[in-house]
Amino acid sequence: MEFKHLEIFMALVENLSFSVTAARLDVSQPTVSLVIKNLERELDTPLFIRSTRELKITEAGANLYS
Repeated sequence: MEFKHLEIFMALVENLSFSVTAARLDVSQPTVSLVIKNLERELDTPLFIRSTRELKITEAGANLYS
């Protein structure tokens, strides 16, 4: 886990939008998605619940954020 990955994770929690997070951090949206996917794989737990309408943080994601 790299510091930059945690920075992206924290920004995504605050924005609850992959595209807004990407724009604010000046990275591509696929980069944000890949970082989150890799964090979830590394921690072996989902950090977000994704749907077509919204993005919600899971309990594991909230614990990591705190």
